[in-house]
Amino acid sequence: MDELNGLFRKRIDIPENQKLTFETLDIILRKTATALPFENLSIISNKTSAITKEDLITKMLVKNEGGLCYQLNPLLYFFLN
Repeated sequence: MDELNGLFRKRIDIPENQKLTFETLDIILRKTATALPFENLSIISNKTSAITKEDLITKMLVKNEGGLCYQLNPLLYFFLN
């Protein structure tokens, strides 16, 4: 399991051994929406960073921050991919 997968599962509280299927997608989306808040604090404080896979992992999975749609959606994409 790669770093993104492990950190994402931990953040949204999905066990590492749970198989992800199309049938469980609704649970994943609900838990993602609950665990990863929509917030614009970095924009307000003028502390934005590049939108790369590594920066998204650091911001939302390591530092446990939220993000805007252009940050949350790619992170979910990377996890599901």
